[in-house]
Amino acid sequence: MRSLILAAVAALAFAGPAFAGPVSLRTNPVDDDGRVTLGD
Repeated sequence: MRSLILAAVAALAFAGPAFAGPVSLRTNPVDDDGRVTLGD
């Protein structure tokens, strides 16, 4: 039973990035004032 719980926790830990939202990067990462911004 303990190994089943550990396996479930490990599976959720490794599947964390799959639950993340989509990341959108700008084609021109520089603002009008010259600062680099990678996303909205």
